[in-house]
Amino acid sequence: MRFRDTMNAICDMVPLEDAIERYTGHRIRNHRTNCPIHEGDGQNMRTDNNIFYCYVCHAHGNVVQFVQEYFRLDGWQALSKLNTDYDLGLFPHYYDEKAAKILRDSRARRLAEMSREEAIKHQIAALSSVYGAWCAWRRGAAEDMIKYRPKDPGGEIDERYAEAVKWWDYINYNMDELELEFFRLKGELRNGRKDAC
Repeated sequence: MRFRDTMNAICDMVPLEDAIERYTGHRIRNHRTNCPIHEGDGQNMRTDNNIFYCYVCHAHGNVVQFVQEYFRLDGWQALSKLNTDYDLGLFPHYYDEKAAKILRDSRARRLAEMSREEAIKHQIAALSSVYGAWCAWRRGAAEDMIKYRPKDPGGEIDERYAEAVKWWDYINYNMDELELEFFRLKGELRNGRKDAC
């Protein structure tokens, strides 16, 4: 089973919030908790659609990436830990360093052998995945700005509202940058096809 397929299977089987609570002991309320990665003390980590994002240290990703960050593991070690801890039975309950090295080397070789067009398509797919995560975070920030906005002009400001406002421009700036890179790669792909004709 390839890494991405295994990761997708594990993400489908293991709820992110359950893994965070299990490994850290932090309780999650309203999709928010203290960030265990940088050991924050405010409700600065948001979980939404099985993706996490910390507004302070900017750690983000799915359940596998959370385990990688929290335990300082590589991808295959994180998959193996989740597979073992949740008894998923996707592959044997051990981490074989030699096998992982062979897989990493073969992946690097495969990437090096890709044609320019394949490499661009690979980058576009990666950008699309990251952009989807940023969309989820922007949606969460927008929901917080609506839900927790002050009731009257002189009213008390909720911490979640202030946090969402604080990061709104940053989120949108990064999404704009991703869009520009996406269109640049699409143009490069289109121009490469014209040159080949």
